[in-house]
Amino acid sequence: MNILLRAVTVYDKAGPHHLKTLDIRISDGVVQSIGNHLSQQEDEQVIEQKGMCISPGWVDLHVDFADPGSEDREDIERGVAAAIAGGFTGAVLMPSTNPVIDYKAGVEYVRKSAEHLPFYLYPAGAVTKARKGAELAEMFDMHRAGAICFTDDWYGIAQPERLKLALQYVQQFDAPIFVSPQEPSLVKGAQMHEGVYSTQLGLKGMPVMAEVVQLERDLQLLRYSGGRLHVMGVSSAEAVNIIERAKEEGLSISADVNIANLVATDADLMDYDAHYKFYPPLRSEADRLALLEGLRKGVLDAVSSDHRPQLIETKACEFSNASFGSIGLESCFGLLGTTGLPVETSVEALSRLPRAILGVPDVHITEGQLAQFTLFNPDETWTFSNKAIQSKSRNTPFLGRSLKGRPMGIIVDDTMVTY
Repeated sequence: MNILLRAVTVYDKAGPHHLKTLDIRISDGVVQSIGNHLSQQEDEQVIEQKGMCISPGWVDLHVDFADPGSEDREDIERGVAAAIAGGFTGAVLMPSTNPVIDYKAGVEYVRKSAEHLPFYLYPAGAVTKARKGAELAEMFDMHRAGAICFTDDWYGIAQPERLKLALQYVQQFDAPIFVSPQEPSLVKGAQMHEGVYSTQLGLKGMPVMAEVVQLERDLQLLRYSGGRLHVMGVSSAEAVNIIERAKEEGLSISADVNIANLVATDADLMDYDAHYKFYPPLRSEADRLALLEGLRKGVLDAVSSDHRPQLIETKACEFSNASFGSIGLESCFGLLGTTGLPVETSVEALSRLPRAILGVPDVHITEGQLAQFTLFNPDETWTFSNKAIQSKSRNTPFLGRSLKGRPMGIIVDDTMVTY
C-alpha cells in the first residue's frame, strides 16, 4: 500500500501537526513523510477529498460481538465490519459470551479470530468465573494470553471483597478493572430510568441512587486497594460529580459515557419503543446535559458506542420482555456530531483517551508512525439508513436520523479501507 493523502486536516491534539492541513505519504503501513505539496511518486495512489480529516484511529472501550455462543446476533467478522464502517480501528470485546471469557483459551480464541482483519480487537477477561461474582477468574493467565482489561460487564460485582482482591491482583501487571456502577438489588426487574415518565408508563424504574451507591462503594474500595478503575456507561449528573471529586482527590479513575445517553432521554420511551431500551437507561434531559458538560470539562474521558446487537424477536415484543441494548458502531460518530461538542473533544474521546485508559501505545500523525488512522469529514450531514449497517442486527432507534460527521475510512498497518 502506497498512498498520498492530499490536503488532509490533522486532528491530533498531543501531536506536532494538530489542526494543520498537510499532505501525508504512507508506504508499507508507515508514515514516510508529511509536508505541503508533496510530489506524487510512481505507483502511489492519491486520495483527495473535500473536508477530509485524519486522526489517530478510534477505539471503542466496550462492544459485544456475541461470539462465541450467540453468532445469530453477531460474530467477530461482522462486528469488526461494523466497527470499521464506524471509523474504528480497535475495540474492547466484552467477556459476556457463551461460554464467558474467563479463561486463557477464550482470550486466545478472540485474538486468533481477528488476526487476519485490519483491526485491533482487544479481549477483556471476566473478573469472576462465569461473571457470577463468587470466585475470581484466572486473570494472570488471561493477561498473559492478551486480555487488555478485566470486567464482569453489566453485572455489578456484588461482593466488595471480590472487587478489592481484583484491584489488588491486577496491580502486578497494571491492567484496569472496568465496572458498570448499578447496584443489582436496586435495579432488579427495572425497565427504564426512574422518574416522571416511568410513572406515567407504569414501568419499574432504575433510580439514579443505584448508580450512586455502587459507584461510591467502588471508589471506597479503590482508595483502600489501589489499582486502576474504569467506570463504563456513566449515565447521571450525580455520577459525573462523584467522578470529578474522585479525580480531584487523585484517585486512578477514568470513565466513559455511551453515545445513546448523549443524544436521547427517557422521554423517548413514551411510545414504548423497545429500541430505546438501554442499560444503563436513558435518563433525564438534565442528566444528558450534565454528561455532555462532563465530556467538555474532561471529567468523562471517552465515548463508547456500547454496541449490543439483539435479535428482532427480542425487540419486537412487549416492552417488559424486550432485551436491553442496541447496535451503535456505525452511527456513533455521526450522532456525536449532533451534540454540539467541539470536534477536537469528540476525536480525543474516541482516540487518544481510550488508548490511555487501556495502557496501549499512543498513536500520532508523525513520520515513522505505524498506521492506525481514521479518515473522516466532521461537517458532512447524512441520514443513517440500513445501507450503512454492517452488523448482522438492525436494532437501533436511530434509523432515519440526520447525523453530522461521517467516517471516510481507516488505515491500519498496510491496509486501507474506504467507503
